[in-house]
Amino acid sequence: MPLRFQDGKILLSEQDISEEIRSEACANKASEVARIPGVRQALMTRQKAFRQAPGLVADGRDMGTVVFPDAGAQNLLEASPEVRASEDISS
Repeated sequence: MPLRFQDGKILLSEQDISEEIRSEACANKASEVARIPGVRQALMTRQKAFRQAPGLVADGRDMGTVVFPDAGAQNLLEASPEVRASEDISS
């Protein structure tokens, strides 16, 4: 996949997918395909290749434990089930 980061955007085949890739639908599909061992390994290799100076902000359940366990800084955000189920992310 011809994926690249430019000027704060995520481009796939030169199309800006910055919003779509952060959608709930995309997250759900990512969880589905990540269950396939070969796909998971290929994606992990690709994710690790994105790690370049000066750094990387990665979002996801396995980022700090599986993909980048040696990261210099890891932040975990927690929320109650009510807040997580809410559409208002400012809560």
